Order: sequence, then C-alpha cells, then structure tokens
Amino acid sequence: MKPKFLRFPGGNYLEGNAFNQRFNWKETIGPVEQRPGHPSPWGYWSTDGMGLLEFAEWCEDLDMEPLLGVFAGYCLGRGGVIPAGLKLEPTCRKRLKKSSISSATPTRPSGARNARKMGTRSRSRCNTWRSGNEDWFDRSGSYDGRFAQFYDAIKKKYPQLKVISSWGYEQPQSGWVKSRTPDLVDEHFYRNMEEMMAQAFRYDTYSRTNPTKIFCGEWATRVGSPRRTCPGRSATARG
Repeated sequence: MKPKFLRFPGGNYLEGNAFNQRFNWKETIGPVEQRPGHPSPWGYWSTDGMGLLEFAEWCEDLDMEPLLGVFAGYCLGRGGVIPAGLKLEPTCRKRLKKSSISSATPTRPSGARNARKMGTRSRSRCNTWRSGNEDWFDRSGSYDGRFAQFYDAIKKKYPQLKVISSWGYEQPQSGWVKSRTPDLVDEHFYRNMEEMMAQAFRYDTYSRTNPTKIFCGEWATRVGSPRRTCPGRSATARG
C-alpha cells in the first residue's frame, strides 16, 4: 500500500473520557511492563504497549511521515474542557518536548538525545501536528483560544511545522477558528450511504486560493446491523 503518513494516537483515544484518561505520552514510554496503562474511551483497558516511540518506529519501518495528534484540553465524557488560559500553557510546553522526541533528526540533536535516552533510534520526522480531536463537540466555544495557544507555541519554536485545526469548516456553532489561520482543518464524516453520496460535490465550491487546506481524517458509512459503522480512514481533499 505504501502509506505516506500515519495519524496517531487516534481520535477519541487521544482525548479520553476524562483528563486522567487522555493519551498521556509520558506514560507510554520506557519498559512496557512499567507503563501504567489507562482506560480507553471504548470501555477496555489500554496497556499503552503501543506508545509514542512505537508509533514513531512504525513510521520509520514503513517510511511513513508521522502526523502527531496532541491533546488540546477537551475530554469526551464528564471530564469537560480545560479553560483556554494558564492551565493549558504547561501542556503546550510538554507537547513541544514530545515533538522534539518524535521529530528526532541529525539536525535536531536535543530530540535525538531524548530519543536515545528513552530507548529508540527512530528518525521519523514529524512535520504536522493536529490540535485536539472533534472539538466541535465542545459547546463552550473555548477551542479558538485553546488552538491559538498551541498554534503560537508551535510556530514560535518550529515555524516550519504545519498545524491542523480539529474544527471542520462546516461544523456547527462558530465554525473555523478565527484568531489564527490553521494550515489544515480536519473533517470527520460518519453518515449513511445517501448522505455520503450527497457529499460528492462538497468541495467544488471551496476556494482554490484559501491558504487552509482540508484534511479528511475520518470517514465511515453507517450501514447494517448490529454493527452500523464500517470505518475508513485518512482520505484527503485539497482546495
């Protein structure tokens, strides 16, 4: 298949149902038997045996570019939302450290040192970050501010990196983030067959000069019983 990229660590898995159930990358490194694991949002226990560095090494083995998803303050369940303020700033700094590890290259010695210290020689270079996952479910309207914090922190340290907004351009509420211009927006589709067919011309009217591109990160046609979802992944559409 020769895939060009791998988005990880996934969508809902990134957020968790509560803050202490998010994908905490620092707890997914080191000896597997020493990783504490955490509850997944689908009701089973995750050992975190497939951690940050395993993802990075998988990308290296298959010559894929890692597309790194970062927790941006929104949890699926009653965990709620971290306000777009001081509480998120340490998270931004930690994610930048995560990037230096997963982006370890000979030209980024600090990332290479961290990677070696954690037991990997991976040189998979990460050029794209995705901030959060399906944040249109956050009805507080805080995503604009949360995205801005990540965008500013990432671009200040790694201006060449691309930053993906997890708020699609046709989502409810306020739509796209307004305070910053994302490099891409991540759109997800879970619809029945007829609704999917009706989307055939969805992007025909999208501006070809808009600097923000569209990344269709999840799609599934819901048919059948008892399992109604037949998922597909990682299609892209460009303006």
